[in-house]
Amino acid sequence: MEIRAYERGDLDALLRLFYDTVHAVNLGDYTQAQVDAWADGCPDRAAWERSLSEHVSLVALAGEKIVGFGDIDASGYLDRLYVHKDFQHRGVATALCDRLEACVRGKTVTAHASITALPFFLRRGYRLVRPQTVFRKGVALNNFLVEKPSFLSAGSPAMRRAERMEARREDVFAVIARCKVLRLALNVPGGAPYIVPMNFGWEAADDMPVFYLHCAGEGRKLDLLRLDARVGFEMDGAHALKDGDVPCAYSYFYESVVGTGRVEFIDGAEEKARALERIMAQQTGEALPVSPAQARCVTVLRLRTEEFHCKKNAPARAQKEATR
Repeated sequence: MEIRAYERGDLDALLRLFYDTVHAVNLGDYTQAQVDAWADGCPDRAAWERSLSEHVSLVALAGEKIVGFGDIDASGYLDRLYVHKDFQHRGVATALCDRLEACVRGKTVTAHASITALPFFLRRGYRLVRPQTVFRKGVALNNFLVEKPSFLSAGSPAMRRAERMEARREDVFAVIARCKVLRLALNVPGGAPYIVPMNFGWEAADDMPVFYLHCAGEGRKLDLLRLDARVGFEMDGAHALKDGDVPCAYSYFYESVVGTGRVEFIDGAEEKARALERIMAQQTGEALPVSPAQARCVTVLRLRTEEFHCKKNAPARAQKEATR
């Protein structure tokens, strides 16, 4: 594999690689509507050429074929990092990222990582600053602001230690972004716990997930919450059976988040509307506005997480190296 500087004649190949990668690789973590908005097939060629020319921009080649590219600006912002859909897991993104980071040595590197790319950046010692939602053509997409402090050089022991320390926590945010249903466990005085599945929205506050839930104005769960606001919660996904040669060799692929926290009732109409918009963005992938008038007739709950952890058993092919 060869890595060289971007040339103006590379633009068509890079735009095709970008489109194909988003629609083939990122489609595993985003909906069809989301990838269509992200890469619509009608890029602003002038804007791409301008930014690639202004940044340090590199392409990776296998023979004469471009199989990856990336660019970083003078401030340390890693703008793009994409690998051809047929060249995943071959060290292309690692080689590009090593070279790009070296070009801004001594500066903190930042990036907006997709759900797909987040594990790659965490393995390189980046830390998650916050999850966020961006909108493309009115469609909501979840991604993550990540940064790598200037004192973490590629391959250093400090980077590897930071990776191990943060990986478990940050995996939670990628899993949450893929889930649609939260199972809420409530305390029943003198009885068994009461569990109810609920659609949800979320955001991060002080590096902790905050969940938003909604329901009618009366019912058993609200009665129980007024007695005891302490709750447990669980969400899971990515289910698949792992085959084995004999029954005992079978297993199961999954990812899950389990935690505890306290539920608050949201009273203000404007705050309720904002929470409902978070729920709609998580559930539909679209920016659907909710007015305070619409929110007044709905009960909206805020679940502040106090403790959580994530577990994941994923097939090897799901450990995608990188694409943003």
